[in-house]
Amino acid sequence: MLGVWMQPKPENEDDLNAWYEQEHLGDRLVNPGFLRARRYISLTGEPKYFAMYDLTDLGALTSPEYSKARDDATPWTRRVVDNLTTLIRTEYELLHTEGTSPPGGAPYALIVQLETDEERDAELNRWYQEEHLAALVGLEGVYGARRYRATEGSPRYLMMYETANRDVIRSDEWQKRTGTPWTLRMRPHFKDRRDSIVQLIRSVEAQGK
Repeated sequence: MLGVWMQPKPENEDDLNAWYEQEHLGDRLVNPGFLRARRYISLTGEPKYFAMYDLTDLGALTSPEYSKARDDATPWTRRVVDNLTTLIRTEYELLHTEGTSPPGGAPYALIVQLETDEERDAELNRWYQEEHLAALVGLEGVYGARRYRATEGSPRYLMMYETANRDVIRSDEWQKRTGTPWTLRMRPHFKDRRDSIVQLIRSVEAQGK
């Protein structure tokens, strides 16, 4: 997965949104290995916009077609990028998935980024694998959860919990399922944690894939 966060200058926000709709998504999805793109607006936290591109594998980001598209950016692309105050681009590999994302994507999601010290990393992975993801996906209103590891950069892990509405993310039952003894033991060891509730703007599938 390729994750991209963008924060535009206020006066350039309309231009960014038009660029995504009219040019950028279509240009990216014609490249080999690009399966779908989903774009979100942050309801909490910054940057304001997040886009994720599901890939067959990370080789999609080194194909001649993709490299050419990045090197020969369109005038509109250059203008949009020049008017961003924040641009973060991170490549991820999928580690684990629970549940199922609905066709076209869920309307809301919680994105959590974090890491831990090396000596706690194995237990963090076991906690997610054996308890945490399944517990939340078992909650009514949660469609699925996916967990990724950055191939470089920090925070090392990204988790995405797709939900039917934003209320479930802060419900009493959610709090109960994130307050287990194992969770409470792990929580003090989280580092560089970043949470954001996002709302889906657009989901586009690559044609013929």
